[in-house]
Amino acid sequence: HIDKILTLAEKFDTIAIGNGAGRSPETLKLISELVKRCEKRMVLDADALIAVKPDYFKEKKIVVTPHLREFYELSGERVHEEEKVLKVKNFIESYKLNCLTVHSAGFYVKKENQVANAVLYGKISVDFASEISSSVLVVHSYVSKNLERKLRNKFLEKIFSELKEYSIDKNVKLALENVSLGSEGYGKTISELEEIFEVIGEEDMGVTIDFSHAYVIGQTFKLLDRFKHMVENIHLSNREHSAIEGEILQTLKRFLEKLKENGYQGPLTIESVSYTHLTLPTN
Repeated sequence: HIDKILTLAEKFDTIAIGNGAGRSPETLKLISELVKRCEKRMVLDADALIAVKPDYFKEKKIVVTPHLREFYELSGERVHEEEKVLKVKNFIESYKLNCLTVHSAGFYVKKENQVANAVLYGKISVDFASEISSSVLVVHSYVSKNLERKLRNKFLEKIFSELKEYSIDKNVKLALENVSLGSEGYGKTISELEEIFEVIGEEDMGVTIDFSHAYVIGQTFKLLDRFKHMVENIHLSNREHSAIEGEILQTLKRFLEKLKENGYQGPLTIESVSYTHLTLPTN
């Protein structure tokens, strides 16, 4: 089957390998051979990370997206809390990888005595991004959707007045993401994001657009048009949504075409569960 897969891969610029593949010896052997022979850009996740050796990364155009357990299986290095940054940094440097973005730890403030915790979470995330040379940190608003506006804006100003200055000193750009409909955080819609930026300012800030979050509320293209001058990162997640197929897939294709028209050259981060089968448009 590997020759058939390689022939199909010729139709695409990039292929994703691993989600839902399984870990049978035959499957892992096929993945290993496929990665060795494929000359396309590849995104390796989940089961594919068990099948490959880090040495492959030196010769291929590969993006890997491991969580901590997968990092251990890939590298053979167990990661304890105090060693996370050093282990990841050494791994990146050893195999000449580039870390494009980091997602901040999440915390949604509901009362004033929690503001310091939100700032701490944010600063730790900035430090992590800086240490592994990631220039973009994806952040949420850090405030609860249930706060009344005056209190919400007070907390936003306190949190981001510290985080923006701190991130500038670390050469990391904060990119505010539109959160999911089910999130406890504030910042789902254009109007909510505009309110946040009215408080914290657009200067020295970027935006991460999550396509699936925007699609659910019917603001996919409006969100892109409103913040196209600030987009630093694109997320595509189906963890809380329907499979990417049918009408959603057609909308995604138009969205990616619009990004291309806008001259977007940043990363596209795919957050996928194992049952997803996704075909992205070429070119």
